[in-house]
Amino acid sequence: MPSMELAQTKIPYLPPDWTAERVTKLAVKLGAFILVPGVHQVTCNRKILGCLLFLLYAVSEFVLSNAPIGGISSYSPSFTYLFPVFWNLSDVAQYTSWILLAIDLRSSVQRQLNFGSMLLLPCFAIIFFAPLENNRLLNFHIEQENIVCPEFCENDIVEWQFHDSKVHKLLPGDYVVLKIHSTSYYTTRILEGPVRG
Repeated sequence: MPSMELAQTKIPYLPPDWTAERVTKLAVKLGAFILVPGVHQVTCNRKILGCLLFLLYAVSEFVLSNAPIGGISSYSPSFTYLFPVFWNLSDVAQYTSWILLAIDLRSSVQRQLNFGSMLLLPCFAIIFFAPLENNRLLNFHIEQENIVCPEFCENDIVEWQFHDSKVHKLLPGDYVVLKIHSTSYYTTRILEGPVRG
C-alpha cells in the first residue's frame, strides 16, 4: 500500500532505522512535551509534578483567556493586582516544563506518551478551543456617578459594548458610556442630536 511505503521511507542524513513514521511520531511527541506543560513529567513517572504543572498552567490560562475586559479593574485593586499574577504563574509552569525537558532531552526520545499523559492533551485542547473566550467580549464598569439615576446609579455594574455606527445609529435618548481617563468610565444620556448647519 502507498501509505505503508511512505511511512517506511528512509529520511536522508539520518540513520537507516529513522523512517518517516518514526520521525513523525517523535515530532508529535516532542510537540506535546513542548506545548503542554506537565506531559513530559507524566511520561517520566513524575505524575504528581506533571499534574501540578499542568493544573497551574491550565488555571492561569483559563483565567487569562476568560477575564472580562472593562473598567472594573480601576475600582477593584485586588483584581488589578491578581491579573498579572496569573500571567506569571502560567509562565512559571511553561518555563519549568521546558527546563525539565531540556535536562531530559536525550532520554525524551525513548519516552512514550502513556495513558496518563494522553489524558492531559484533550484538557489542553478544551482550554484553548472551547468557545469560552466569548466572555472576553464583556465590557463593564462600576458606575461612580448618579447622572442618569434611577436607570444607572452610583455603584451599579453597567455592561456595555463598543459602538458600531454600521449597526446602530446613536439617537437622542440613548445611553452611552464615556471614558474620562484611561480607566474611568461613567454613563450618560444623549439629549440632543448633532447640530446641522
